[in-house]
Amino acid sequence: MNKLVMVGGGGHSRSVLDSLLATKAYEHIVVVDRQEKVGQTLLSCPIVGTDEDLPGLFEQGYSKAFVALGDHKLRAQISEKLIRMNFQLPNIVDPSAIVSPYAEVGEGVYIGKRAVVNANVRIEEGAIINTSSVLEHDCQVGAYSHVAPGTVLCGGVKIGSLSHIGAGSVIREQLEIGDKVMIGMGSVVTTSFPSHSFAYGHPCKERKKE
Repeated sequence: MNKLVMVGGGGHSRSVLDSLLATKAYEHIVVVDRQEKVGQTLLSCPIVGTDEDLPGLFEQGYSKAFVALGDHKLRAQISEKLIRMNFQLPNIVDPSAIVSPYAEVGEGVYIGKRAVVNANVRIEEGAIINTSSVLEHDCQVGAYSHVAPGTVLCGGVKIGSLSHIGAGSVIREQLEIGDKVMIGMGSVVTTSFPSHSFAYGHPCKERKKE
């Protein structure tokens, strides 16, 4: 019997769960979230417990888990915890997404509605490729990074780990964005940015964090 437990019950989780239900890949899906939400449902799936209940769920045959949290660091921490507990972390790909058979996708990745992942793209573990985003040929997205809705990565763009590319941004071909970078929404990126940068605008420029 195919079972999966989803970690997280917020807004991002609804998007992920909607895609997951559309795949019809699992017979039983349950959710763990904060204690005050136990007993409620997320879409049609029951919220059955908290993180502390994960070992018991594993014993009940829920050997696969997906971390549906928007926070990069928390997503990474919980994913690593699940791996230590021997959970498998499958990918969730919305049926409307187009993913090249020549792309390489790590575990625990979410690819949302109408996203396009082209040939020779590499997506590392725990990344989010959100609604209607486009990853052109030869792009790389690092672990636990988030490519937000409507973003376009032109050919050969490299994104480091734990970075966020804001909704509706466009990144010119062959640029490199480092680790833990925040690119604000609607940015037009025409230059590379090193790790720990905070940048936005048209054209995108580095800013001071307030």
